[in-house]
Amino acid sequence: MIDNVIIIENSERVKMMKLLLPVLVLFSLVCPLNLGYSLDPKMHLSNQNVDSRYIPHDSIYIENDDDFTYDNGVVNGTGTFNDPYMISGWEIENITIEGNPSNITKYFEITNCSVTGCIFLGFIEDGRCKNIDNCIITPSFPRGIDAWYVDHMTINSCTFYLNHSNNISRGISIQLTKFATVKDCKFYARQQYNSIALRADYATLIENCSFSNSDVGIYTKEKTIVKSCSFDNSSDEGIVIRGNHNLIEECTFENDAMGIEISTPQNNATIRGCSFAHEFEAIVSASMYDVYNYSCDHVIENCTFLDNILSGIDLLQSERIIVRDCIFNNSADIYSSSGAIELRDNDFGQQITRNCKIYSNYFIDNQVAIGIEASISDKVVNNLFYNNYFQGNTKNANQLCQGELDRQQWNIAKTLGQNIIGGLYLGGNYWDDYTGFDFNGDGLGEITYRIYENKAMDNLPLTNRSPQITYGLFLGAIANRSTLNSTINFRANHVVVLSFPPLAFKVCHSNEQFYISEQHLGYIGDKIIFALCKIYY
Repeated sequence: MIDNVIIIENSERVKMMKLLLPVLVLFSLVCPLNLGYSLDPKMHLSNQNVDSRYIPHDSIYIENDDDFTYDNGVVNGTGTFNDPYMISGWEIENITIEGNPSNITKYFEITNCSVTGCIFLGFIEDGRCKNIDNCIITPSFPRGIDAWYVDHMTINSCTFYLNHSNNISRGISIQLTKFATVKDCKFYARQQYNSIALRADYATLIENCSFSNSDVGIYTKEKTIVKSCSFDNSSDEGIVIRGNHNLIEECTFENDAMGIEISTPQNNATIRGCSFAHEFEAIVSASMYDVYNYSCDHVIENCTFLDNILSGIDLLQSERIIVRDCIFNNSADIYSSSGAIELRDNDFGQQITRNCKIYSNYFIDNQVAIGIEASISDKVVNNLFYNNYFQGNTKNANQLCQGELDRQQWNIAKTLGQNIIGGLYLGGNYWDDYTGFDFNGDGLGEITYRIYENKAMDNLPLTNRSPQITYGLFLGAIANRSTLNSTINFRANHVVVLSFPPLAFKVCHSNEQFYISEQHLGYIGDKIIFALCKIYY
């Protein structure tokens, strides 16, 4: 009986299996079973937290085309330009791809990896490393990405946490490499000696990246472009320029010890459209330790300097620097020895800081707008300041340590062209405490502006002050006819012009004396008895 039951049960199972088999086959075609990791780890992670979950993998070492295998982290691709090998989705310590141009001819990308050591790339030409993208790099090695001879590489949307205790920690080191691009990356560093977030090389483009808490954000080389990047809390410099023909554009700097240092003997840097706030020093041109070379031919334009502690721009051992169309508002805690722009020598150089042009800038509410500092005579000379706007500064200009404001030029010749306050002519600068007038309507004052202790003069100050006019008649004998030039004191704070022909005149203001010549006077005998005057006030 039991056997019959068993037989009947088994026969029923067979019948049921026969009925279910077509269903199972159909189900397997529609919904294949996943009995392990898929070949592409990104497929495995598709329903998980992609930002934090990676598949552990041993370190990868590739030195020729044959090493691009699944065991070495390649999950798909054929190695062509349009279908590069993809190393993707791994949690890994080191990825090393190096060889020589004849060994590595395939194209590859490294994406979506968490790297705890280093990505090292060496001797890879012609853009065969197409992209390092969307990786999180927390290097235990001194460098997160170390590239040598890797032309036309792109590093995109990567995040770097620079916490290694080694004192030469770097996020990216690009050396002997041309035309690299670093975009949309973030660098977070623990401040330590020489923690350089990014060391660039020839013609590197660095765009839309952020740098926080590094010692140095970026070291540049030749023809580097840094665009739309932000720097904050750098313990040394946001950017150090160590090469010629660099462009820094539309970047922001905040709370750094120094925003940008342009080292000697680097030339032809352009800093354009940047903002500097709460910096100890915003821009320093040249190094006080290099006494033999100049930092030359830089342009700083359309920048904003706000509440910087020591100085906005420090031109030290610099020549032919142009500063134009900038706004300086350094009202908080400006040291009296410095200012919005500081021109000085380094105590032991040769002819220092000369032939610079500072024009079309706004200096507002600074303790010192322009500082001239030199330790030995003839150090800071032949610098030109014109078409600038000075308002609310405690001192518009200051000189220290034998600095000579009178060795600078404070205006150009009268030139047709709209000036900074809307007048028709260029000449000198606008000074908010200027008390003179524009007598002839050309927007230039006829009275010289005294900049500093009568040692420096702006001969064509900008003004839109048209005087009111009254007439005065002086009567009384004040001098004898034999005196060629006589003196008459008129009302304080009035500017006086004699109305008698010829109309060549001299002017005065405040309590100064007014000098007139005899043909403007009326005489009885040897005594001057009257002077008919126009009085401007």
